[in-house]
Amino acid sequence: MKKFLIFTICISVVIALIVLGCGVLTKDRLSKDQQKLVDAFGYPDIFALLMDAEKRVEVWTYFSCERSFSFSNGRFLRFVPQKRLPDYFQWPDFRPTEFKYGMTMKDMEKILGKPAASGKINSDLMEGVTMYDYFDQVKVALQGEKVVFVQTLPVPIEEAEDAR
Repeated sequence: MKKFLIFTICISVVIALIVLGCGVLTKDRLSKDQQKLVDAFGYPDIFALLMDAEKRVEVWTYFSCERSFSFSNGRFLRFVPQKRLPDYFQWPDFRPTEFKYGMTMKDMEKILGKPAASGKINSDLMEGVTMYDYFDQVKVALQGEKVVFVQTLPVPIEEAEDAR
């Protein structure tokens, strides 16, 4: 009887987490809108993320279908046409779900390694922001100690191979 009760409680918690959408059971924590896109096209070729403690704005680009899709806190906003890239371009193999607000430089280095360059941004709008470049393939901005921006970029195949 005790095992049955424990089993019932565990199943109830799992069901509650699924219903509440806590994302604890899924690694990627994609919204329904984003999951539909991933199911149709896979993860984006390139993406840009702007985030803080309350909001996350994302732009996902798919060159194969010549579209960029925008999301705000996971909710689909719109799509815009995007030109197809020539075959001699490739993009970094990262997923938007790998990057979360509050990550530190140490967290970024676990994913991306050491940056090739960095510099402070001198702007009233972006006070205290430092931009990091990862071999022209990924740009990361930290405000204070927290990641607030990530962008992946397509690069010609020769340059991508030189960066390795």
